[in-house]
Amino acid sequence: MTFQTHLFNVLVTFFGNASEFTLQDVYKVAGGGLSYLYPDNNSINPSIRANLQRLRDSDIIAFVDNDGTYTWV
Repeated sequence: MTFQTHLFNVLVTFFGNASEFTLQDVYKVAGGGLSYLYPDNNSINPSIRANLQRLRDSDIIAFVDNDGTYTWV
């Protein structure tokens, strides 16, 4: 599985029923697990942001505002 797939699975698990979630929420629930899966990645938070943007570009999630709030498409 890719980093993006792992992140997506975390989003579905923790926020699948939520109408919105924040970047800070994602950091809290995904950071530790992704750090464990990718121990050589020294930039987990930037990787999370980049992959959230990819999920946005794939029309899976959308930005709600410029404060790091997301919603499902």
